[in-house]
Amino acid sequence: MPGNLHLSLCKAIAKEQILIAAQNVSANPMGPYTGEVPADAIKDYEINYVLIGHHERRLLFGEDQAAVTAKCKHAEDCQLNIVYCIGESQEQREAEQTEEVVFEQLKALLDA
Repeated sequence: MPGNLHLSLCKAIAKEQILIAAQNVSANPMGPYTGEVPADAIKDYEINYVLIGHHERRLLFGEDQAAVTAKCKHAEDCQLNIVYCIGESQEQREAEQTEEVVFEQLKALLDA
């Protein structure tokens, strides 16, 4: 998955069979959200897939399940295909909490 600055280049040189995904999307519509990647901008590049919930976004940017769910709802409303990332941290894995963490992540999205 290319960084957002390279989406158009990758789309231009990719073969038809290769699907390109954006690494992130804003939960907000177009507007004054500096640094966010609006779904409309992704669609402008004819990119139809987006990753949401990736471990690094959760860990490094503090995206909790509510933020991830909001992104999923907005992406779905904008007709983007979602690659929903789930998984546990190393600490959770070592504490044998994988199943519980993954279940909670899936349930939160399904409940929404």
